[in-house]
Amino acid sequence: MTNLQLEVLEQRFRLRPDVELIDGADGAPMLFDALSGRYVRLGRQAAQIVRNLDGTVSGADIADRISEHSGVARSTIDPQLARLFSELSASGIFEGHEAKSTTAKDRVAKAVGRTPTWTRPLLKDGLTRLVEPVSEVLRATPSLVRLLAATALMGLALPFSINAVRGYTLPITALPWLLGMALMFTQTVFHELGHAVSCRVHGVKPRELGLALWYGVVPIAYVDRTDAYRVRSRGARAAISIIGPVQDVIWSGIWALLAMNTTGLAHEATLAATVLALTMTVVNLNPLLPTDGQQALEAALGELNMRGRAMAYLAHVVLRAELPTYLMHLTRRRKTVYVVYGAACLAYVVFVMGGMAWWLGSLALRMTGAL
Repeated sequence: MTNLQLEVLEQRFRLRPDVELIDGADGAPMLFDALSGRYVRLGRQAAQIVRNLDGTVSGADIADRISEHSGVARSTIDPQLARLFSELSASGIFEGHEAKSTTAKDRVAKAVGRTPTWTRPLLKDGLTRLVEPVSEVLRATPSLVRLLAATALMGLALPFSINAVRGYTLPITALPWLLGMALMFTQTVFHELGHAVSCRVHGVKPRELGLALWYGVVPIAYVDRTDAYRVRSRGARAAISIIGPVQDVIWSGIWALLAMNTTGLAHEATLAATVLALTMTVVNLNPLLPTDGQQALEAALGELNMRGRAMAYLAHVVLRAELPTYLMHLTRRRKTVYVVYGAACLAYVVFVMGGMAWWLGSLALRMTGAL
């Protein structure tokens, strides 16, 4: 035990009044910080410890209780308990304790586990009001009916879009593709509103709708559905995420039908939109990026932030940084999965960023040569 750990265990912690302990996704205990809007997942034992933090008992008192109940020596309990309190204290959830910076290695490892994203909110308070009328209708519709309707619409749309792409010559000039991208703007708005509607259907509020840049260069639209962590059902959480790709498939069929029944520039533009819609669907199902498909798969498997945890674990191992408490007691199988999956995600990000850098560099050279 270090002096710092001893000091931590002597403190008497209490949650801030605006920090709430809830049962979230799959019944997992979580702390919700109303000030920052963040959720912190806890293990069952950690949640029980937090419930006893009323400002009157010290960490050492709790260690005594655990040792007496479990028969495990204090020498084993103290370092882990001190680590838990240090991490929670650093997050700023305790009364009288501001958020603190960790070591450089810890900050790098934590950053690797996150997707650097610049956001520009466009609609906040009005978003829930905007989608509520549709949400009310869908809430009154049995979930099986909603599932069958979505499946039927995709089943109708996909053959049309595939046949259109295979049966017509794709445009070779820029204008149809530019118009197709303009049509995709409409599709993207409905895609994101679909996430917001699904949030309301399953009892949580979407926080905002806006534009964002992944890694500072990849433009996306988004609906902040962080509060979906409160949805306990796996199927409901998966539905909140997968509704976007479902809509993309349906829109691809709409664009294909228009392409089949128009001529000239309208035909070429809607055909380009069909290709773009199918491409967006495939990209948005990629499990190596924080996409709708990846998040729906996580929800269906009962995982929470598996991609972030895998990359964070890999970074801690590579940097030889001390593991946070939530990564300390992984099984060998889970460690292997995290290393393989984290490495695949990281390699894919490097590949995509390298490809974009090459493309931008080539474009810059061509533009420079044309001057």
